[in-house]
Amino acid sequence: MKQMIKEKIVLDSFALLSFLKGEAESEKVVGKINLAYSKTCHLAMSSLNLGEVFYIMCREKSEEFAIRQEAEIFRLPIEFVETDWELIRDAAMIKAQYPMAFADCFAAALAFRMDAFLMTGDPEFRQIEKKLNILWLQK
Repeated sequence: MKQMIKEKIVLDSFALLSFLKGEAESEKVVGKINLAYSKTCHLAMSSLNLGEVFYIMCREKSEEFAIRQEAEIFRLPIEFVETDWELIRDAAMIKAQYPMAFADCFAAALAFRMDAFLMTGDPEFRQIEKKLNILWLQK
């Protein structure tokens, strides 16, 4: 019998980087990845936020490290959503209302589009948490 997806979660760069670095709060990300493997959770991420993860790995480690991690990332059960004009426009409208990093606006816009939770530990999202369902990584 086919299992139904019970929850939809958009990962921001903070969540994926936390997982890749093995930080303490990444246990929640690991749990959701395991649920995604079992098809009871749908994980998604904006391709723009994936680019943010890539440049941070290049800056903090090296380009070679980032390329190796890229191969591992693409093996994860995450749907990487391309940034079409509608997503760009929605992110821009969020940016016009809130003093957030533009990349964070893409994660929020995708979560709104998918009617999904946003998984993050970035305190910048506190200003929008009354409008967006957020799964916080901090305890």
